[in-house]
Amino acid sequence: MYALDKALYGLKQAPRAWYNILSQFLINNGFQKGSIDTTLFIKKKGKHIMLIQIYVDDIIFGSTNPKYYTKFSDLLVKRFEMSMMGDMKFFLGLQVNQFSNEIFINQSEYILDILKRFGMENCDTVPTPMVEQAKLKLDLVGKLVDHADYRSMIGSLIRKSCKMSLISKSTSGSVQFLGDKVCWSSKKQNCVSISIAKSEYVAVSSCCAQVLWMHTQLTDYGFFYDKVPIYYD
Repeated sequence: MYALDKALYGLKQAPRAWYNILSQFLINNGFQKGSIDTTLFIKKKGKHIMLIQIYVDDIIFGSTNPKYYTKFSDLLVKRFEMSMMGDMKFFLGLQVNQFSNEIFINQSEYILDILKRFGMENCDTVPTPMVEQAKLKLDLVGKLVDHADYRSMIGSLIRKSCKMSLISKSTSGSVQFLGDKVCWSSKKQNCVSISIAKSEYVAVSSCCAQVLWMHTQLTDYGFFYDKVPIYYD
């Protein structure tokens, strides 16, 4: 039996070991961990702020001052063996389009990959996959459809779209505003309520949890709000 002196990439403890090394490096360089999200590191200097988000061995960072993230990029390359990918365009399956005053996040590339996988990248778009009440005729000489491809196609679409099933659980819905809509949620509750009033309590509780998380995150960013009004219907 041998003792493992250090974590190797691919073992279960490797992400934890990498996080400990990287977090200590960031703290030594003046960064602070987020109050809730311990993978978020923040550094403020005057009116500018720099944010670093860690996801296993992927790092995304940005700053209100371009000089700061350029300096940080050079610091990372000097300390660790890593390569910079430039401006973020894809992250965790999301496509990111950055402009001077706005950022768009979408999953268009994911949908295009599904179409290419099944040879439908040149198909025509229609509101619905099939005309309602269409009259079908039996084609005795037609080519059989591969059921495996069909199941894979349906599975890809189910992942992209959420289909509501007939269950007794209520749905919690909430919207958070910060000048305009910045966050919204609509999901089935984890429990079955015995009255409408109790289901509303569950929905309000979920909304309060989201508001508290946003309040703490904004405090880490340097925005302070004494009161946050919550309205329910």
